Amino acid sequence: MKTKIFVLAALLMASLTNLRADETCTRIYGDEDYSANTAISYAPDGTLFLNASNFSSAVVGNAIKIYGFNTGGGAHKLYLGEYDKPLPGSDFRNPSNINDDRVLFYITEDMLSAIKSEHLRVYGEGISVNRVEICDGKAGALKFGKTIWTGYFWMDDSWSLEIYKEAFASIDFSKYGKMRIYYEANRTDFLMRLFTKFGAEGEDDYDDGTSIKLAGSELDNHMEVHAGGVTPERIYLTPTYVDIPLTETIKTYLSTKDEDHGSSLFIKCNKESGAAFNVTDVVLLPISPEDCSNCFYVY
Repeated sequence: MKTKIFVLAALLMASLTNLRADETCTRIYGDEDYSANTAISYAPDGTLFLNASNFSSAVVGNAIKIYGFNTGGGAHKLYLGEYDKPLPGSDFRNPSNINDDRVLFYITEDMLSAIKSEHLRVYGEGISVNRVEICDGKAGALKFGKTIWTGYFWMDDSWSLEIYKEAFASIDFSKYGKMRIYYEANRTDFLMRLFTKFGAEGEDDYDDGTSIKLAGSELDNHMEVHAGGVTPERIYLTPTYVDIPLTETIKTYLSTKDEDHGSSLFIKCNKESGAAFNVTDVVLLPISPEDCSNCFYVY
């Protein structure tokens, strides 16, 4: 027990000392003047290929920043991985105007492992990429459990966070009891629902079979219910989260990818009467610390 306490203390100190005031980035594709240009598509020759050697110094929590511009009308989509095989830990992106900003993906443990063994491929439609960087991102933050997804997803009623099920492909669900969703908010009133596929075309409902919902039902989730009494004034000092018990039904829906079970986990929030907020992490909590090889680590 004493050894474990010392290890946790050391990790906590490391997480504090690794926080950066000024983010540093390493360019792995593109020129200083953004003159490079790769138009991405679903065709074999429409993929931006980045060798795994570019990630030799990357660590979990780093951000992959992709700069570019939209081309033509219609849809604009961006994916990491190969066609029909997204990288674990990545999510669906539909940047309406990448010209004004950049798209960020944050590296999870499984994502980094996949990149180092399979390299990084960027594909999609309606986008040309002219620069890719690896930046500090969240490196230095202390987390408990198996991180499935990390980033900053703005919940404003318009979009759902869509995490590809590849993130769950290598999970031994017998070792995990809960899925924890972290968020940042200065408010208490919102609705959250999890599902794995949409309803029939043209319908406005969500079809997730026996329903993957918070606590098994749709309910108004207030901060004091699931965040250990964290108050809005302490929200940015203490992580706020909601825990979803991993029932056998939920495990089946997360681990099965087909027409009936869908290909992604969707997290949908209704901000109700308050301001929008960020979802920041999706983590699986082990039933026993001995069941998780990376339960205490700094990323």
